[in-house]
Amino acid sequence: MIDRFRQIAIFVSLIVIVGLAVLYMMVQMGGGDTLFGDREGNLEPVDFATLAYMPDQNGFLMCDEASCPNAAADGPTFRFEADAARLRQVLADFTDDNPTVRTHRLDLATSQFDFLERLPGADFPAVVTVRVVDMGPGLSGLVMYSRQPIGDSSKADHADRIARWARMLNERLAR
Repeated sequence: MIDRFRQIAIFVSLIVIVGLAVLYMMVQMGGGDTLFGDREGNLEPVDFATLAYMPDQNGFLMCDEASCPNAAADGPTFRFEADAARLRQVLADFTDDNPTVRTHRLDLATSQFDFLERLPGADFPAVVTVRVVDMGPGLSGLVMYSRQPIGDSSKADHADRIARWARMLNERLAR
């Protein structure tokens, strides 16, 4: 009886070890994305035209009705006295120089960018989606949406983040 139990235990142990070795090799070769997700995560891109945001949601949206027809934004699109190309460059410099911000997704065709910002002491990063809008000669706008899909945050945290980003971009444009 004990010999039979020992044989079964050894057989099950070998199957588990072989299975774990195969799984390890599969993940090392890059085949584990379907099992564990990829490094980029599954953050869906924001479509401002169909975004159904309400001010009682946890997040903060600065957008006008033309860009976000289905959303009740917290405020209007930020306006800057610079053309869209200059604003895109200043935005890129700001995010590259900021150690708490990491670029997640770039869509140059629509001038829309997703950034992950993890402030010191924060468990999870916040997602800031930004779209640069051309508003005519020498004018541009910035549609901004801050949210935190995972973890705890407050509306005030997102409002502070959006205000800080707008202030820093204004300071950089003034240089």
